[in-house]
Amino acid sequence: MSAESSIRGTCGKDLHTVRADAQLKGTANPGKLPPFTMALSFDKVSGAQERTRTSTPIQALAPEASASTNSATWANRMDCRLGMIKERVNGLWTWADSCTKQRNCRIRQACDRRPLPDSDPQMTCLRWVGAVFDQTERLAEQELSRIATVFGGSGFVGRYIAQRLARSGWRVRVAVRRPNEAHFVRTYGTPGQVEPILANIRDPKSVDAAVKSADAVVNCVGILAETGSQRFSSMHVEGAGNVAAAAAGAGASRLVHISAIGAKPDSESEYARSKAAGELAVAAAFEGAVIVRPSVVFGPEDQFFNRFAGMARWLPAIPVVGARTLFQPIYVDDVAHAVCIAVEDCSVSGIYELGGPDIMSFRNLMGKMLNSVRRRRFIVELPKFIAGIMAFEFEAAQIMTGGLFVNKMLTRDQIRQLGVDNVVGENERGLSDLGVQPTSMDSVLDSYLYRFRPAGQFTAIHESAKPMHPGDDQG
Repeated sequence: MSAESSIRGTCGKDLHTVRADAQLKGTANPGKLPPFTMALSFDKVSGAQERTRTSTPIQALAPEASASTNSATWANRMDCRLGMIKERVNGLWTWADSCTKQRNCRIRQACDRRPLPDSDPQMTCLRWVGAVFDQTERLAEQELSRIATVFGGSGFVGRYIAQRLARSGWRVRVAVRRPNEAHFVRTYGTPGQVEPILANIRDPKSVDAAVKSADAVVNCVGILAETGSQRFSSMHVEGAGNVAAAAAGAGASRLVHISAIGAKPDSESEYARSKAAGELAVAAAFEGAVIVRPSVVFGPEDQFFNRFAGMARWLPAIPVVGARTLFQPIYVDDVAHAVCIAVEDCSVSGIYELGGPDIMSFRNLMGKMLNSVRRRRFIVELPKFIAGIMAFEFEAAQIMTGGLFVNKMLTRDQIRQLGVDNVVGENERGLSDLGVQPTSMDSVLDSYLYRFRPAGQFTAIHESAKPMHPGDDQG
């Protein structure tokens, strides 16, 4: 509702009548609208200034040169908005004081919040203005008071965490190695609320700069295979320790570290051993840190169901390693929800293992995927020694090409991981302890795997057009 309609509906007068009344009664601003009409030009919904006769248009901000400047600009803009609100409210009180001499202190009583008859339209308008400004100021101050740094916030899991934090009123710094490729995260909040910044968890100085003045820190960085300088030890152990030490040094109140189910110091998999060592480094550097261990994470951008669904387009059979291994897939937004609860609830601490409501073998998961994409394929279990030969060849090709070929197919370490069930432990805390209701695969898979179907998004139309009986299409 605009300022003009608000005043007309509340006071029963239009703007010209109000201006005339102000001139006749000798207010402090003759020939102008009373201050409460200027104050009403602040929109309750979007916080944008309307172009009324008495409002001043806001100049468009020039593009900033860096993410940190954008964040500062957003903060300065909110500070200016609070100052504008306070200035207008003070003007409202001044105008009320000038009216007391002619209105027998009736408006003064409204400013002092004393009861007045509901039939007085100007008193009703003044009360509404005060309530709007009080609520707006509280919300703006709350938004300015909390800062969260999310390392790896542009990745599969991190982007959902950043989006949930922004919706909860946090200012979010998305710390990534390539901020120029993470501009899409800015759409998760209001302008300037979510900003990508440059940081590398292997560089302590950049980590310190990223967590400066942060109230909460979330580390989502992780790799499934080693490539170039991205090693398990440097990413999962040293990097995690750098983030935890920097968060403690910056005075952050909360730290959430994302690990993985199966993280054990005595595991055969180097990936699992590095995850366990990273958890120890985090616990040693930051007291009260929260560690979450999700199972296989699925969602629109996952590299699990999407990868095998893409293979089903061209291959007559789906090769799997460890077909009998059990998994407990969890929806990516459930992981983000759990992390946000851990960030905001100071009573949450320790290790939580996160899994979905369904526990299925690798073979059955592939069957569910094939059912979703409406394709019939053989599911072939590869013996470990054959899978090992294939993984060795892929790794050798990556080394011989100097990294031009990146092995994203299969590694020998992944074969070791696939020999162990990936489910939540019996005595481990999980989603239910955080108050999160898990989402089933059946309610999500079709929403993003439909593009791998033979008819794509027109599958429903195609299936409805099939003949009712086999003999109907003859002739």
